[in-house]
Amino acid sequence: MRDGKRIVRLTWQTAYAGDEPLARYEIWRDHQKIGQAKHQPQVSRTPFLFADAVGDQAAHTYSITSADAAGRSAATGDLPIQSV
Repeated sequence: MRDGKRIVRLTWQTAYAGDEPLARYEIWRDHQKIGQAKHQPQVSRTPFLFADAVGDQAAHTYSITSADAAGRSAATGDLPIQSV
């Protein structure tokens, strides 16, 4: 909780790039895109971070999708967040 809002923090390590460079990571909550982060080379052990200020206390499902320069993508499995 921060300033009366529940904060969901998603962290991840860089995805594997195939024959095309990675372009971005898309963040999805309950099957709707809520944001994205441009891919940048990960030069330390510090993971990528996306924080979502959720205005309720309900359960939600998140996923992170990596997308490459050719438009191909791969998603994580569902990342469930329990209600509080």
